Amino acid sequence: LASFFEAIRDLIFFSSSSPPIRRPTAKVGVKPTVEAMAGRWRSGDGQIFVVTGNMCMCIGKDSKPLLVENGAVIFNGWIATSMTGKAVAWQKSGKKMEWMREQSKLKENIERQAVGDTSRVPDGLWRNSEGDLCTVHQGTCTSVSHGSHAITSQNGAAVMDGWRVVFVSPTSVKWERSGHCMEWCRYDSPQDVAALIGVWRNTDGLMCIVAEGECNFIPRGSPALVLKGGMLSLNGWVATAITQKSVSWHRSGQNMQWNRIDLVEEIRALDGDWKTSDGLHCNVVAGSCTFRDPPGTHKLVMKDGLPALNAWRAVAIRQQCVSWRKGTKTLEWQREVPAS
Repeated sequence: LASFFEAIRDLIFFSSSSPPIRRPTAKVGVKPTVEAMAGRWRSGDGQIFVVTGNMCMCIGKDSKPLLVENGAVIFNGWIATSMTGKAVAWQKSGKKMEWMREQSKLKENIERQAVGDTSRVPDGLWRNSEGDLCTVHQGTCTSVSHGSHAITSQNGAAVMDGWRVVFVSPTSVKWERSGHCMEWCRYDSPQDVAALIGVWRNTDGLMCIVAEGECNFIPRGSPALVLKGGMLSLNGWVATAITQKSVSWHRSGQNMQWNRIDLVEEIRALDGDWKTSDGLHCNVVAGSCTFRDPPGTHKLVMKDGLPALNAWRAVAIRQQCVSWRKGTKTLEWQREVPAS
C-alpha cells in the first residue's frame, strides 16, 4: 500500500508532462536612501517631485527636506517603505503613495523648463538672504563681502562653497546646505545696487560718480545704467564682478576696471570757486572748502562712498556744476568764472 501511494505521488509531482508550478515572487527592492532618490518623480495623482541633495520640491509648492529617522526616509510625514530603480513606495497614517521615476527625455525637458535648470545659476546681479550683492558671470560668483567662488555642477545641481541649488526661476535661486536654506533674488533697478554708490576712477583715468541710480563721468556726461537680462550694463559695458573696492567690466573682448576713490582730496574736479544756489560763495582746494561770507573753512569727507559737506552729499559732479542732497533737500553749485 505504501508503494502504491509513493507511485501516485511521483506521478503527480514529478511527471515530465506536467508544467512547473510558478509561485509568485516578491518584487525585489532596495532600502530607500536619500541619495538613491535624486532625480525627478511623478506620483500617482500626477504631481512632479524633484529631489536634489536632501531637499525635495513639488512643482508649484515650496521645497521640503528629506529627513532620515531611525534609518527611514521621511518626506512631509510620509515614510518610504520600499524602493526600486523606478519606483518609491510611501506610507502615511494608513495611506499609500507611489512615485514613478520620470524616464522620458521630453518630459524631463518640459519639467526642466518649468522648474528652471538647477545645474547652473543664471548670470546677473543677485541679492542674497543677508542683503549682500552677488555678481554671477560665466560660472563665477563675486560677492561684495565674501570674494569670488566658482559655481560647479554635481549630480545635476549647481554647487558653490558647500551650498547646493534646489530651485531656479527667472527671479530667484534657492540654495540648501546642511539643513540651512538661502535665497537669492534679482535686482529690479540699478538704483537698488547700493554697492555701486561712490566715486570711481577707471583704467583710462576717467573719474565718475554713481548715485541715485545714475552714473556721471567727469567731464564726459551721464550714460545710462541699465539692467539688461539680469546684468548691469553701461554704454555697452557689462559688469562682471562688483566688490567694495572695484568693478570689473567687459565689452566686445575688452576689459575695464573701476577702482573706488576713498580720499576726497583725490577728487580734483571739486577744486575751484563756486557759487551756491542760495547765494553763498566758496573755494575748494584739496578737500577743504572755505566760504567767504560768513567766513569759515570746512573739511570735505567721504561718507557712504560720496563727498559730504555738513551733512550734504554730492550726488553728481560735472565740469561746471555740482549737485548736492540732504534728505529731500537739494542744492546746486555753479562754477564761478574768474573776472577778466
